[in-house]
Amino acid sequence: MEKSTKQQIIDVAIKLFNDQGFSKVSVNEIIEKVGISKRTFYYHFKSKEEILKDFYKIPSEITVLMLEAMLDKETNVEKLFALYRPRIQHFTNTGQNISKQIIISNLKDNKGTFKSNKEKRQKIRLVEIDLIKKAQAGNEIENMSNPEDLVDILLSSMIGTIVLWVIQENNFDSLLSKIEKDAKIILGVID
Repeated sequence: MEKSTKQQIIDVAIKLFNDQGFSKVSVNEIIEKVGISKRTFYYHFKSKEEILKDFYKIPSEITVLMLEAMLDKETNVEKLFALYRPRIQHFTNTGQNISKQIIISNLKDNKGTFKSNKEKRQKIRLVEIDLIKKAQAGNEIENMSNPEDLVDILLSSMIGTIVLWVIQENNFDSLLSKIEKDAKIILGVID
């Protein structure tokens, strides 16, 4: 089945953004690679930034796959990390160049990337708090600070690490392993 013109534009643009960086790619370059006119491009998109709109949403719901991944884990800390992985993986899959543009766009005009639906976020937050309480009670972690504060600190650390990852391109072997290492230090994970 042949891809629609809109999907062809997205595919070509994403490849160019990842290869060259968002700011270095022009609409002219995109239309040349796709083999369409500017009019066709602007029929589908108002700007090249609009191509990224699907990337602005970070997974923010507990899905069946997340629950299965959690059930597979033995410790509460591992279950907590299973909740974080889809969000981190979103940025890894998106790549540094596009993730950088997502952050820039959110700084210019909040796209809501880092602010999920309050109700959905609250449900995940309650699960995270519960897992930290259980990890504390089960002597899996040394940090006995308020679990709500720990959830906030972990989230801030995660976002900060993602920002560093996009600013200092290729500074971590793995974004996921860096975030998990930092989380273990914050929590005082007992091995």
